[in-house]
Amino acid sequence: LHNADYESQQHQLEQPPSKKQCLLPPPTTTPAVGVVIPPPPSSTTTTGVIPPPPPPPPPLPTTSTAASAAVTVSQQPAVHNSVIPPQASVSSAPLPPMPLPPQGVPAPTPATVPLTTTTATLLPPEEFVATLSSTTISLSIRIPHEPNWNLEPQVIALSYDVNSTVKKMKEELHKNYITDMPVNKMQLKDAERGCFLKDGLTFAKANIGEGGLLDLVPKVRGGRK
Repeated sequence: LHNADYESQQHQLEQPPSKKQCLLPPPTTTPAVGVVIPPPPSSTTTTGVIPPPPPPPPPLPTTSTAASAAVTVSQQPAVHNSVIPPQASVSSAPLPPMPLPPQGVPAPTPATVPLTTTTATLLPPEEFVATLSSTTISLSIRIPHEPNWNLEPQVIALSYDVNSTVKKMKEELHKNYITDMPVNKMQLKDAERGCFLKDGLTFAKANIGEGGLLDLVPKVRGGRK
């Protein structure tokens, strides 16, 4: 029995150790005192070139730039392929005929307005006299052909004071030139304006100045001729 135990122990001693027993922790290297261990090499020391920084991102559009762009786009006129229809021609309708008056009733005649002097466009006598170079003016009176008063066509030239009245001229015509026509049958008309001159009117008030032309118109029964 003792021999068997002894052989068994001997057999165990002769066998090699197992792997579990052979795995020992790696020895720790303890640096010697005074020895400097260099740092591990980096990518900078191997290449030797520093890469440039990345470019900055583009700036974002501001509110004013975006608004101006929107306004520019909105201001562009829109193009429409629309066709403008032709305008309809407006035809003028004929006016209805005027109604005829009933038979036996005479048609109304337009009212005749007697020719008289108007002061709407005339200067005051003082202002008109101030426009003349002299208060003595030369006037021409045209006499018509009138057999009833023995009148022959002629032109009579007279000089008068601008402040003289029309009646004074009629009296001189009756006295020196047309003696067969009484003063109350004479009418003097301004040839330029076509209006009759009243007896009490002065040439200054009628604005008749140098070189004025008057027409003698005989007065007939029933009104002016």
